[in-house]
Amino acid sequence: EPAARAGAAQAIAASEDPRFAPLLRHKIVAGDPEPAVLAECLGALLRTEGASALDFCARLLTRADAARAELIATSLGESRLTGALAVLRGWWERTPAPDLRRTALLAIALL
Repeated sequence: EPAARAGAAQAIAASEDPRFAPLLRHKIVAGDPEPAVLAECLGALLRTEGASALDFCARLLTRADAARAELIATSLGESRLTGALAVLRGWWERTPAPDLRRTALLAIALL
């Protein structure tokens, strides 16, 4: 169930235990049909790993489709990690799609 999967990610985030990072990375790469689950997993990864997860998220942004890129960018913005600004700015500069550029600016504003 999507609510259970999202709840599991929220519980991991609350634990702030970096030992869960490989599990979260696997789930993010494997994907989920429910965008809210992926958003929770991204948020949990950024909360448990902090700045260490930024390179992973930056690589995901360059390969993601538009819908997934929006989730990743928003999660980076919500993370409020200092290094997220560089990731989002770099993605904004390389992204030609106007909708995704707006998403990047919104994510930057969340920081």
